[in-house]
Amino acid sequence: MPEAKESKGQGRPVHLAICVPSMDYWLADFALSVMSMQQLLGYHPLSDDFKHNLINERGSLIAYQRENLAKQALKSGATHILWLDSDMKFPPNLIHKLFKHDLPIVGCNYVKRKIPSMPNTKTPDNKRLIATNRDSHGLERAGSMGFGAVLMKREVLEAIPQPWFDTVWMDKGEGKEPELVGEDVFFFAKMHNFTDYKLYVDHDASQKVSHMGTFEYDNALCEATWDEIDHDATKEAMMG
Repeated sequence: MPEAKESKGQGRPVHLAICVPSMDYWLADFALSVMSMQQLLGYHPLSDDFKHNLINERGSLIAYQRENLAKQALKSGATHILWLDSDMKFPPNLIHKLFKHDLPIVGCNYVKRKIPSMPNTKTPDNKRLIATNRDSHGLERAGSMGFGAVLMKREVLEAIPQPWFDTVWMDKGEGKEPELVGEDVFFFAKMHNFTDYKLYVDHDASQKVSHMGTFEYDNALCEATWDEIDHDATKEAMMG
C-alpha cells in the first residue's frame, strides 16, 4: 500500500465527508478504490483528531443529488468534503495528495468518456486545459472541472448562496444554438462570481485517476490496422 505524505492537518480537527452521487449501482473499480482509500485513512489519518463518513445519494437528477449531499455534509459538521463520482478509479492515497495542499478547493483533471477523448477541465479563461500526461506535475490554475474527484473546505460552500448546483441552458448569442451547462460548470461559475477562491488542478494526482465506462468493440476499430495483420498466421493460431 502506498505511503501517505505528511499532511498539514495534524494539529487541528479534520472531519472528512466523502460524498458520492450515484444511481443504484457502483462500478467495481470505484468500490475497490473507495474501500482501499478508507483502509489507508485508518492507518494514516489526515489529523491526530480525525474522523470521516461516507454519504451516498442515489437518484437520476445529478444537480439535485449534489445539492442534497452538500447539505448533508455541512450538517454532519464536515470540515472538508471529498466529491467522488461512482465511475472513477483512483489510488488509495488520492485524498492525502489533495489534502496536503491545504487549499480551499483542488481537484483532478480526467478525460471524458468518449473517443477521441479530451480533458474535462478548462482554464480560467474558459479554454480547454492541456491533458495531464506523464510530464505534467504540480498545481495549475483552472476555471472549471468535473466533480469526479474534488476536495473542498466547507467554507467554500458556506460562501456561495444556494442553489450550489443546477443545470441551465446558456444563450450563446444570435445564430448559435443554446448550450446546456452542467451542474459542475454552474457551481464554479457561481464560485467565481461570489468569492475570491481559486480552483487548482493537481496534475500528479490526476495521473492516477481514470474515468471508467462501458465500451463497444466493433469491426470499425480494426480498419486502420487490419492490413498489417498476417492473416495466415492469425488463422493458424485460431485453429490451434
